[in-house]
Amino acid sequence: MLVLCVIGLLRKKRWARELAYFWGLAGSIHGLLTPDLQADFPEWKFFQFFWGHGGVILAVVFLLGVLRFRPESGGVWRAFLAINLYALIVGSLDAAFGWNYGYLCRVAGHPSLLDHLGPMPWRLFAMEGIALASFSLLTLPWRLARRGFTSRTSPCG
Repeated sequence: MLVLCVIGLLRKKRWARELAYFWGLAGSIHGLLTPDLQADFPEWKFFQFFWGHGGVILAVVFLLGVLRFRPESGGVWRAFLAINLYALIVGSLDAAFGWNYGYLCRVAGHPSLLDHLGPMPWRLFAMEGIALASFSLLTLPWRLARRGFTSRTSPCG
């Protein structure tokens, strides 16, 4: 994710910015809300986890605010296709080497949302549903802006 953010920040690569936006915000927000911490405060890995996830969010905010990136129509589906290709590659490596990157093979070692998503392979379908719903929610501000949503339509404004 950090590599995508760096490419998106340093190069005008729409695909990297789009994936950084959808994957970075959805993944980092979920990660910060349900952290899988391998260390306790004040260990280095504790800070590394929060700095890494927070750094991704800050990079995306910079893409939006300073570089004026805006997701385009179809971005949700491109991000969803890309994350499925990514999961296919990473899941294959996980299975071959006994890893569990992205929790594609088994749940975390502690109670988490994944425990409630069912057994494999149904858990993968549930994870895909969460990803698609998260990506779709991230388009909401842009869809509202295209429809002319302004503060004048607010009951408070």
